[in-house]
Amino acid sequence: MAVANEDPSVSRGADAALRDRDVDAIPDPRPGRGARPAPSLGPYQRLVANPFLAVFGTVVWFAALRATVQAKRLDLFFASLLGGLLIPCLFQFHCLDCGRTGHVARYGRHACAHVEARRQAGTPRRFRGPTPMTQTKLWIVVLAATVFFALCLG
Repeated sequence: MAVANEDPSVSRGADAALRDRDVDAIPDPRPGRGARPAPSLGPYQRLVANPFLAVFGTVVWFAALRATVQAKRLDLFFASLLGGLLIPCLFQFHCLDCGRTGHVARYGRHACAHVEARRQAGTPRRFRGPTPMTQTKLWIVVLAATVFFALCLG
């Protein structure tokens, strides 16, 4: 039976002819629906946190703040104060397999050839240490404790 406003030259296919548009559920056209999700890359990655650029940026930031206070330049003080907001962008991770460096917030998406080979073989790395994000937090705690003790004892 023909439906109003439907082009008869367009074939609806055998599947569409057996369905009632008003009653039947529309099948999900996306493939893989209900399939198992891909395994996490974490057990297969060999990454370490690389906070040294951020530490250098923090030292430069403190020097800029001190210089603007000594020069009594309020405009430069606020600019350098806002510059401190850029320091978290300097934290990085480093891949021990391929040598690539990237922002620490994107470590979970790093999949070089070595990581993919381990994932395909199903052999995670033997020693599984903390994630680069946890390593970064540990670096921050150690650095803050070092600065605190240096200021208190010095």
